[in-house]
Amino acid sequence: MPCWEVQSLSVEFHAEHLDLLKAALKALGISFTATADGLLLGNGMTLDLKSGRATLNAAQQNQLNAIKREYSRQAIKRAALRNRWNVRPQNATQGVFVRQ
Repeated sequence: MPCWEVQSLSVEFHAEHLDLLKAALKALGISFTATADGLLLGNGMTLDLKSGRATLNAAQQNQLNAIKREYSRQAIKRAALRNRWNVRPQNATQGVFVRQ
């Protein structure tokens, strides 16, 4: 592949709650602009929420994975707050809910 070509890919990305996604992006320090179909991120990634697809450079796959993980953390935080639970982290990807 010539050096001036950029390989891009499109992967599934389903985010049901826009406010949680925005909170996740803010937590990661990623700027974004709202579009008619989703979000255009400051790093050039596009999240099309209507079709459930993300368009990105192949080198940005790790960033997309970080966004997915942070989106999940935000969802867990909201569920814990709503149900009056505390979240006790076990490691980077696991935790335990404890009723207050």
